[in-house]
Amino acid sequence: MIYRFSRQFRSRKISENHRHGSHSFSFGSHSVDPLILNGIIFALVVFVGLSYLLVINQTSVGGFEIKELERANESLKRENRQLELQHADLHSLAAIEQAGKEMNLVATGSIEYLPAVGGVVAVK
Repeated sequence: MIYRFSRQFRSRKISENHRHGSHSFSFGSHSVDPLILNGIIFALVVFVGLSYLLVINQTSVGGFEIKELERANESLKRENRQLELQHADLHSLAAIEQAGKEMNLVATGSIEYLPAVGGVVAVK
């Protein structure tokens, strides 16, 4: 009931202002010039537009950074695969034999094991 009364009162007051040639809007005991109201609305639209552009810019910059990190990740994965292959190659029997020849090591013909005397191999 109070809402209807205040709404009717405002609409009556606005219509009275238009009849008398005044173009200001009244809200309670305050009146606002339409030029100021338009300026406030324009400033809000500009603020929202600039905020939107800022958010879009930050999002696109983040997207570029993500793409760059994904490229770096793929490069590191390729390098890791190459290092794993190199590791396996260096630990192969052929690589070990080749390193032995380069260091002038001699291959053993037969292996002889010494028997343990008294069952004790090491003393603490």
